[in-house]
Amino acid sequence: MAKSPKPLQSASAPGGAPDPRDATIARLERDLAEEREHSAGLRAALDQLRFKTEVLEKSSAKQLADAKLRGGSADRELADLRGRLEAAEAGRVEDQRLLAEARAALEGVRAERDRQQRQVGRADGLPRPAVDDAPATIDDLLSSTSSFRVRRKALEDAQVRAAQEVPTEEMIPPDLVFTVEDEEP
Repeated sequence: MAKSPKPLQSASAPGGAPDPRDATIARLERDLAEEREHSAGLRAALDQLRFKTEVLEKSSAKQLADAKLRGGSADRELADLRGRLEAAEAGRVEDQRLLAEARAALEGVRAERDRQQRQVGRADGLPRPAVDDAPATIDDLLSSTSSFRVRRKALEDAQVRAAQEVPTEEMIPPDLVFTVEDEEP
């Protein structure tokens, strides 16, 4: 700091009265001293604010870097979850398609079962009329009778072939195999 100038010794006005210029100079010197003190206080406050600003900048830069790191990991996790969701959605769609196919196949099996139950229900192989079925036509009766005859003939032929294929062997009489002692009282 510069030295403050010494107040000028002014000559008093003749008659011992103080000079008004001296009063103005003294007032200005006091104002100058107050302004210097005020400037020094402002410089100190400015230095403190600069320090706080630097600390805040460093802190916010670190927080920003941490937030970017967390944001990056959150983005990766979100991408992973989206991929898993898409895979699950594809699996769900495939499961729904398979379920629809299974239901359609089940309906076909039920219809076939019902049709066969109506046909097997009668001794002559003719279809049983269901409550909601219309009466069978003569063509239906003839076709089912002829299919019954064909099935019957195929069964008889299979039985004949089975009987012919059985090898003939000489059988031992049962009295030679079982003794009286084997019989239980």
